[in-house]
Amino acid sequence: MTEAVSVTNWAGNITYAAKELHRPHSRAALRALVAGSTRVRVLGSGHSFNEIAEPGPEGALLSLAGLPPEIEVDTAARTVRVSGGVRYAELARVVHRHGLALANMASLPHISVAGSVATGTHGSGLGNGPLSTAVREVELVTADGSA
Repeated sequence: MTEAVSVTNWAGNITYAAKELHRPHSRAALRALVAGSTRVRVLGSGHSFNEIAEPGPEGALLSLAGLPPEIEVDTAARTVRVSGGVRYAELARVVHRHGLALANMASLPHISVAGSVATGTHGSGLGNGPLSTAVREVELVTADGSA
């Protein structure tokens, strides 16, 4: 029997209730979890101040934090391939070691890349848009578990 869980956001002012909380450790496990769930919501770093991750009492919460962090820098193309659970502090350190920098940063180092992109986080007007404006390609896991 699965016991219901509740998780709060970073500030502690929003609580998400779910049937289960999952932290898959591989892409295959992630795909299987999504395919086997009737309702699933993904948690980022919990910095959102609304109920965007609320799956309801019969749904499942999914954290990408257990997946292996991947950051691949192509200095010639000046691009970075990064897995969604990576936090901005780590991403900034890796690109800096390659002589590059991000055009815009999250306000706090613990914010996840996927969470900030999914929620349209940050930006500074027309000249410096939200963090998602730097994204050129996304790999999605669809409801049937395919990618």
